[in-house]
Amino acid sequence: MKRRGYGFTLIELLVVIAIIALLTGILLPALSSARRQAKCTRCQNNLHQLGLSMMIYAGDYNGQYPRTGEGNWLFDVAYSTTDYVLKTGGEPEMFYCPLEGVKNPDDDIFWRATECWRYNARDLGCRPEPESYPVWLDPPGITVNNRDTFFRITGYFWLLGPTPGFESLRPTPWEGTPSRSWLTSSSQNGAANTEFIVDITVSTERDRRAGQFYDLQGGLLDWGIKDKTAHLDRHLRPKGGHALFGDGRVQWRDMNELQVRFTLGGKGKSPYHWW
Repeated sequence: MKRRGYGFTLIELLVVIAIIALLTGILLPALSSARRQAKCTRCQNNLHQLGLSMMIYAGDYNGQYPRTGEGNWLFDVAYSTTDYVLKTGGEPEMFYCPLEGVKNPDDDIFWRATECWRYNARDLGCRPEPESYPVWLDPPGITVNNRDTFFRITGYFWLLGPTPGFESLRPTPWEGTPSRSWLTSSSQNGAANTEFIVDITVSTERDRRAGQFYDLQGGLLDWGIKDKTAHLDRHLRPKGGHALFGDGRVQWRDMNELQVRFTLGGKGKSPYHWW
């Protein structure tokens, strides 16, 4: 009698492959969902930590929050603001939602946006960030520090008031109901129920059903970068987003709870900003 070897027959191999394929089909969606949930939790933690830094800032500056100078997108944040967050224990990664997926702190065009535009260079190499020196603005008499006007492009909307001299970039009040304004002080009316820092939700149309929420042409289009909403489902439709409020709480809100609140320069043109 011929002795049987220890190898698999073709049928046995096909059965094993079929079982592996079946298990993969069952496990991959669960693993994908777990990864997404982990990123969602990290996003929530980012906002919580940013909120703590802003509360410390307000405590150091008589209840006042930082302001934003140049940059008319709401994810533009002054160097001086990020300086303070980093000084109080923050990390650059904290400024970026892991589910937005476009922006990151390792790319100069985001983390050192103003410098990249001024030097017309996407990668600044070892060039040091600018030291503090005054910048004189028009109208005369307004002087600001350059780290108040240089900005980084982050992965969240910052609903901070404008630095004096830059009011035209952030008109007030916001659109929507109830009417609100920028959060500039911890003691202003309604601060506890006013959004402070929120996930990016942007669209090409005011109608949530007709609008596209990804591949938006924004300020970085010249660099080949398009903007997108942070929390999209597999059909590229917006799911909603987290919001940090003035009292420090972070809350998830479904898309049907969000509304158009801001358009660039208050001109009523896309992209539309939702929160």
